[in-house]
Amino acid sequence: MLKPLVYKYHQISKFQSFINYLFLEVVFNNDVLEKNNSYSNDLLIDKYKSILNNISNEHLYDSLVIIYNICKDLHKVDMKLLRRAVHFNNKIEQLCAGEEIPISYREINKIDSNLSIELKKIFGRLYKYVINLQPVYSRYGKKDEFYKLIIGLETVCHCCGVGTMLNIYQGPVGALDHYFPINHYPFSSINFKNLIPICDICNSKYKTQKDTLFHFKTKTKFGIKRTSIRKYKAFFPYSNEYELINVSIEINNDDLINLSENDISIKYLLENRDDEILNWERLFKVSETHKATLLSNESREYINQQFDIINTFDLDFEAYYNKLSNNMFYDKNFIKLPFLKEFNRITNV
Repeated sequence: MLKPLVYKYHQISKFQSFINYLFLEVVFNNDVLEKNNSYSNDLLIDKYKSILNNISNEHLYDSLVIIYNICKDLHKVDMKLLRRAVHFNNKIEQLCAGEEIPISYREINKIDSNLSIELKKIFGRLYKYVINLQPVYSRYGKKDEFYKLIIGLETVCHCCGVGTMLNIYQGPVGALDHYFPINHYPFSSINFKNLIPICDICNSKYKTQKDTLFHFKTKTKFGIKRTSIRKYKAFFPYSNEYELINVSIEINNDDLINLSENDISIKYLLENRDDEILNWERLFKVSETHKATLLSNESREYINQQFDIINTFDLDFEAYYNKLSNNMFYDKNFIKLPFLKEFNRITNV
């Protein structure tokens, strides 16, 4: 994240407690599995039972029956891993910092492929359908309310700093990105510290469904496939440990009229966060987005306007630059000002 978001509590975050209870106290509970031959909503406490009883079977119940039956035959070691997954996959901040390791569908598929399939169905349906149903929002509120609570007056994407967001004064809401993707990691699809408002470019054009922490690369040599795994740390989107990543730009071509993306070098600097920055670039291709912004007509017009002001009023460039530097995040100044400085360097050589 170029600039972290500020997390604000909304009661909808309590819906995660429903998931924790459902799996830890019922479906993955060895005592319950031993004492009850089949799954029933009657195994839940009243407040959660009433939610499931008022939701169509195709949304959750059928999958819960299948998962319950699978779990009855699983070894206790496998059940322990599943319970760990519920706990660890919801420690979003610790996962980002590398302090915990999440359990993915890859591991669950090794236990039982049908279990993996049914869990994917449940967590997809929970976010896409169930959370929007009246039995849920009448108790917990709506996820759109969470989006507007987080985004507030903002219109600038905190992930890339150049994309546009819908704010509270607009009727529709933007998408909430699953920072740990829903098709890689179960149990966190409705964890609202795993849900972040980012622009459509970051969300659906670049990040898509990339694994947040792991990059798998498969090579075939002499007919043998070998897979290497690279693990990363990631920025916690709701961190309070930094304010804005510092950006430096270098132009490697004196022909300023005919610049291309290959003529621009961008470095992102944040003390002790090299791995997070590398991963941020991997996930969102921010340098590509930033170069496209700098090479746009809008950026060229900005450069011309700034030099017109400097020349018209006979201003000292450094003094004027420092004044503009008071606002580095908004108006894309975090990249526009270093770019302007490079134009000034080259034109005054």
